[in-house]
Amino acid sequence: MRLAFSSASSENPECAEKNRRLKGLRFIKAIVFYWICIFIEDYIIVALAIFLCSKKLLSYMRIL
Repeated sequence: MRLAFSSASSENPECAEKNRRLKGLRFIKAIVFYWICIFIEDYIIVALAIFLCSKKLLSYMRIL
């Protein structure tokens, strides 16, 4: 039954076009999500570096 449905849907050009669009949309969403994660990771690393540097600077100023 499932095989008959899948072959029938693949023969239907409307279903094939819809599946193609959905696959493309999933691919675009994956790329956008990947770039957002990279941006957030870089932002967190920079913020952490600034925090650690400022903490060291404050400790050096206390010594002086």
